[in-house]
Amino acid sequence: MPAISQPKLFRFLLVGLPVGLGITVIIALVLYYTEPGRNGPDRDDALRFATPVTEADLNSAVTRLSETVGPRSLSAEPEAAVRARKFVQSSLGAENMGYNVDVFPRKIGEVECPSVIAVLPGKGRSQEAVVVAAPYTSSIGSPGAGRSASGIAAMVSIARALTGAEFQRTIQFVAYAAEVAEPARLDLTGAIRASENYTNVAVLNFSSLVFPKRDGGIWEVEVPLVVYSNDEALGTAVANRFARTTGLRLTLAPSTVVKHDVRSFLPTLTFEADITDSPAGSPADVADVYDFSRFAQTVQKLQKLVERMANPDSI
Repeated sequence: MPAISQPKLFRFLLVGLPVGLGITVIIALVLYYTEPGRNGPDRDDALRFATPVTEADLNSAVTRLSETVGPRSLSAEPEAAVRARKFVQSSLGAENMGYNVDVFPRKIGEVECPSVIAVLPGKGRSQEAVVVAAPYTSSIGSPGAGRSASGIAAMVSIARALTGAEFQRTIQFVAYAAEVAEPARLDLTGAIRASENYTNVAVLNFSSLVFPKRDGGIWEVEVPLVVYSNDEALGTAVANRFARTTGLRLTLAPSTVVKHDVRSFLPTLTFEADITDSPAGSPADVADVYDFSRFAQTVQKLQKLVERMANPDSI
């Protein structure tokens, strides 16, 4: 065999090694993403993303949506609505939380307004689903820190805290578009993908969950959350259980005040803070007016409620 000169050997190594390394990486990636059962991270991988609900994370999410994205009405600020939806999609995605995120196509009139759906599969009663939902759009011209960035921040933070956890029922985290100016467009029926694989046993809809500061301080009087429900028996049971297990007082509003069209998803509970003269939904609806410490405590308690509803034997 003829000897290979050192210059030729050097050129071969200089060119061949990077090419070979690149081919090896490509083959490894193809095998990884085509191997059965590797559509997403396993439980051990997912647990690495799990972090508790914190005031800092909630503040960051509300600030991103209300200040960086800003007003995000479907009709008046459609490009901002798209940015808000992509923010939620990225936050829940495999790189940040380990969820496989599905974008469910949907239209309101001629306007594209997809829902973002992340699923935490259940164990044992996986066909029964608890839906945790919040709208990612805002009222026209409103930064929407309280309504609806606080709801999205709560939903995202609870999803982060529960990633990798195991429950009897499936939990679906859903961010949907809503046009507050037209109540009919708040319909959750079209926002949540109908699937014969799931029976939605409850939909928890997070609206404005934050409490505004007053006169340089915060409210000294305990301000309740209001639960709107079109199933009075379930609403009463959830309110009572929530009060016993978390210490947070809930007020069940009469079914007649519910403005949301939730006919296809019974029962649905809509949570919002009952605040007199709240700036929620107005041009003054900015992050600085709210008490995030109290908001964090509320979301931590809502997380407990989601966990108990996902494990029906504990209710």
